[in-house]
Amino acid sequence: MDFMFNPFYSFARNVPASKNYKSLEEILQQSSDIISSLKYSEILNQYLLTLASSIECKEMLLRISDDDRNHKKLVKEIFCFFTNSPLEEQEINFEIPKSYKEGIHTIKKIKLDTMIFYRDLINALNHQYYKGLVFELLIDIFIHNDFYNCILMSL
Repeated sequence: MDFMFNPFYSFARNVPASKNYKSLEEILQQSSDIISSLKYSEILNQYLLTLASSIECKEMLLRISDDDRNHKKLVKEIFCFFTNSPLEEQEINFEIPKSYKEGIHTIKKIKLDTMIFYRDLINALNHQYYKGLVFELLIDIFIHNDFYNCILMSL
């Protein structure tokens, strides 16, 4: 059986397939919280970098910090594209974790929330270019979690 493109597919994608999916408007309302989480994660990574025991751990934390800055920029770009208004960053109240291990666990929770946000955003987007970008961001989060697991195992 040959595959035949359905030209109405893109129009049908505007309607959520399930009540479990959030609308793009709902997702965009969460963008500010995700930006704050990414900023907190970046600051926490910088703090953990000062405590890292090995060069390998430092390199992983540096890569994650760079990715977090890039993620913030791209989430802001997506928000601006769909709302025609810039997304302002909120003030961050950084709390120093009690231990290196607790800091890693805190970041892993932030990454889980970010992963859920990216998944919901992919489902809500109808724009293929941004869908692809968010998919790459989601893959980065998986990589970050593996980095954090490696760091935890080295303790």
